[in-house]
Amino acid sequence: MQKHIKQKVFKYVQGGYLMKLKHCLETHKKKDDNFHLDFVTGDLRRTPLHVACLLGDDAIVRCLLYFGSNAQIQDANRDTPMHLAARCIHENSTYTDRKLLIDPLFREYPDAMKLINKWGETPKDILKKAKESFKSMQDFESMAAGEEVGSCYRDSEESSTSTTWHEKLTNEWADDCADIGFAAKFVATGDISEDIPEYQTFDEWADRIAEEYKRRHLSSAEKYKRRKEINMKRKREETRDMKERFEKEQEVYRKRMALKKVEVLESKHQRYQEKMGEHKSSSAKDSKLSFRDIPWPCRGSVKDMVEVILTGMPPSSDQKDKRKFILRQQMLWHPDKFVQRCRDRLDEKDKEVVLETVKALSQELNNLLNQD
Repeated sequence: MQKHIKQKVFKYVQGGYLMKLKHCLETHKKKDDNFHLDFVTGDLRRTPLHVACLLGDDAIVRCLLYFGSNAQIQDANRDTPMHLAARCIHENSTYTDRKLLIDPLFREYPDAMKLINKWGETPKDILKKAKESFKSMQDFESMAAGEEVGSCYRDSEESSTSTTWHEKLTNEWADDCADIGFAAKFVATGDISEDIPEYQTFDEWADRIAEEYKRRHLSSAEKYKRRKEINMKRKREETRDMKERFEKEQEVYRKRMALKKVEVLESKHQRYQEKMGEHKSSSAKDSKLSFRDIPWPCRGSVKDMVEVILTGMPPSSDQKDKRKFILRQQMLWHPDKFVQRCRDRLDEKDKEVVLETVKALSQELNNLLNQD
């Protein structure tokens, strides 16, 4: 597969252009007998499937798998596409959507789930961590969405469920107080004697337990949020670096193509001068000239011919020199002058086409003069 096609594939994968990618792959799969999608790019040596899994684009992943991408290829870190897909699920807290991204990979390459990267992790290990983080986050959200535990305990007659919880918490409170005999004396007499030390009430105890629970889970959630921000920042930097590499490669390619075009034009102009010299020095004045025998600047359209002609103009030419150069070429291809020189020698079957081409070329040169 040619380099510019590979660059186009990576561009479509990175941008999420599903239909363009599908059309590109269908087109080149028909043309190329050695078609494959296992080529790599960048310092990390990643395939298009690696990039799609890193971005979490399940539609692009399924498309690449359909056209034969290999999910067992490992990059410079020995990560398979499944490693990157699992890490994307873990970092973005999208564990519930894992089937969309992981299942197509697992269905085609079940053995990839057991492959180990350079850190000793398998995709299965990363998914397990994602599940644990997701469960912890669910617990925190459930706790934050409800009312404070302490205030819930105060209304013991709200429902049978509230009564049950109240009884359980009362028993726990009684156990905490048993070592000083506080609960028993309070239940028996309703009186607190002076010899019993001051102790927290049931409501205070319930509020303290709720506060400790909240503080512990808030700390866990903050760590999770901080870790997620770090991972997202690293992912953005990695994507930006990849984009910069693509842009640099494209710039190098454009410059190389521009130089190649200049070389081709110079070669065509040199050949044009040689043919013109051969034509002027030709001694066979009575031989017929077909369309192919005319010393055209090049094959192709009139605009292509003008481009070859202008290639012979010195780069340091000022406006006056440029005008003189174009005038010389216009005199050379002026229809009347051309007919005077070659009318009797033109082959009848090509005569009309030759004269029309000469006229069009002369008009194009005249337009250049009028622009100046």
